[in-house]
Amino acid sequence: NINIEKFKDVLIPNIFLTLGWLILFIDTVILFYNVGTYQEFLASIGSVLGCMVLCPKLLREFKKVLDTYYTPIAFDEECSKLDKIYSTRLESKSESIPSLEEVQNLKFNSVSFDYSGYGLNDKVLLDRVDFEIKKGETLGIIGLPGSGKSTIVDLITKVIRPRQGNVSINNCDLNKLNTQYLRELVSYVSGDFQLMDDTIEKNITFPSKLDEYKYNEALNKCNLKDLIFALPDRDETNAREANLSQADIQKVALAHAFYKDSSIIILDDATSKLDPI
Repeated sequence: NINIEKFKDVLIPNIFLTLGWLILFIDTVILFYNVGTYQEFLASIGSVLGCMVLCPKLLREFKKVLDTYYTPIAFDEECSKLDKIYSTRLESKSESIPSLEEVQNLKFNSVSFDYSGYGLNDKVLLDRVDFEIKKGETLGIIGLPGSGKSTIVDLITKVIRPRQGNVSINNCDLNKLNTQYLRELVSYVSGDFQLMDDTIEKNITFPSKLDEYKYNEALNKCNLKDLIFALPDRDETNAREANLSQADIQKVALAHAFYKDSSIIILDDATSKLDPI
C-alpha cells in the first residue's frame, strides 16, 4: 500500500538531501579539526559550499536515472496493468481437477458474453452460442471484426468467463479445470506472432526440450527446411536477425504449435500473411 508517487516526489529527495547535508556537516567538522590555519579552513569551506551548490543538480540527475531504468514507479504501473487483467474474473477457488483423459470434445453450451463492467461497451458479443467439436474435427469461425471471434478464443483459454452457459472439455466445465493444465492442452497461434530473441530452433521448441523427431516433423509440416538450410547457421541462427518475411514468421509460429502437439489448436488469422499456395 505504499504511495509510489509520494515515495518518488517526497521521500527520495528528502532522504538524499538529508544525507547530503549530514555528509557535508561531518566533512566540515573534520576539516575544522584538521587544518593548520584559519585561511586553510576558509578555503576548505569554499570547497564544501561548492559541493552544496552541486547537490541539487546531482539530485536531478539521480531522478533522471530513476525515471529511465526499471524503478518502483514502473513496477507499480506494470502491476496496475496486471490488476486489470486479473479483475476480469477471479479464478475459481475449487480448481480440483488437475487433468483429464484424452480430449474427446470441446463444447459451448448456450454461452453468452458481453463486456459490460469491463470499461468497454455493453454490446452483447455472444448470445446463447452452442457448438461442439469432437476429436479429429475442425471448426472454422468467420465474422467481421468485433463479432466475437477473439472472445470465443478467450473463453476457451479462460482469460474471461461466460456470463451465461458454460464451456466444457469432455463434459467437464472449464471453471473446474486447473488453468495451467488447460493452457497446456491448447496451442494458440495469432496473426501477429512475435519472435523471441533466440535461435529459430528455440522459437519452435520453447519451453520444451528438443525432440529431434517432433522438431523435424514440425519443420516438414510448415515447409521450413529449405529456408533454414539456406541460413548461414541454419536453425542456430537468431530468429530476429535472420530477416524473415512475415510469411516465414507465421510458419515458425505454426511450427511451434505443431511441436507442442496440443490436443486443441486455435488458429487466429494464423495464415493471413501466407499466399494461397
